[in-house]
Amino acid sequence: MSTRTTFPDFLVIGAMKAGTTALHDHLAQHPELFLSKKKEPQYFSSPSEGVLPSWVLSTDVESQHRMVTHRDQYQQLFAHRGDRLAGESSVLYLNDPPAAARAAAANPNMKIIAVLREPAARAFSAWSFLVRLGHEDLDFEAALGAESERVMGPGFHYVGMGGYSSALEPWIEAFGRDQVLAIEFSEFARNTPEAMNQICRFLGVDPTLLPDVVQMRNTGGQIPTGRFQRWFVRRARIIVSDRIPSRIAHPINVIWQRLFMKDVEPMTEAVAEDIRTRLIGETERLEQLLGWDLSSWKPVSAGGHASETDKGEDLN
Repeated sequence: MSTRTTFPDFLVIGAMKAGTTALHDHLAQHPELFLSKKKEPQYFSSPSEGVLPSWVLSTDVESQHRMVTHRDQYQQLFAHRGDRLAGESSVLYLNDPPAAARAAAANPNMKIIAVLREPAARAFSAWSFLVRLGHEDLDFEAALGAESERVMGPGFHYVGMGGYSSALEPWIEAFGRDQVLAIEFSEFARNTPEAMNQICRFLGVDPTLLPDVVQMRNTGGQIPTGRFQRWFVRRARIIVSDRIPSRIAHPINVIWQRLFMKDVEPMTEAVAEDIRTRLIGETERLEQLLGWDLSSWKPVSAGGHASETDKGEDLN
């Protein structure tokens, strides 16, 4: 099973707020896999050596700290892989078509994993996540209305990032259909063992060597109670990013949520229906592309029905 490429053998490319952190952490426990300790290096989004993508603002200190733009630094992430298959997770790859071509040029045998979440729930979860970090000042409906005019990073394009068929097509074109695996988030949450078995089989490793439990991180749909809490969360993420193991970070996060977080008002069904309506073309194309039944992703006017398994809670 030894692979000597200096680039990873697989990527988890998104979607943002669809359980990719939990998936990354869980795959890292497999003895035949090596996952980079740094999550979200976003190397293939760099247009050239040492250059950040244009969507990284000068004020976005967190992205500047997290992203890796030099080839030698990126390859160093996998220096201790040994004979294991190596991978990394960067959720913004999914909505970055040039990243697909760059990744294929680096290693055309790479395998690609995407977890796709019902677009309205994903959008609301992404919004509440950015509010929690102190990056988003608009309420959800205002943020949706301002989306087309915003020049901020792709994470703020809440509806746009739900265009999964357009997002997946460049990756399928770059790697071929057999090297791209899409997982539906609600199925992943409902039947995690089967989803993990499918992913392990796709990667060519033994699924029986994984522990049974996948722990979702940063759940709860809560936001900070004040400006100081938002500032502290943002700075803490920069300081402790990639330095604290998830088994320690999770209980700290739970305590923080209990003390300094408040529940966010849930997304209304009318707003969810509007998002589903705006994305109906993408959803129908995705059904054809993947052979999925996505009735729960469609507006009622198009014969859809709301999912009972995904209420838009905040998670990674």
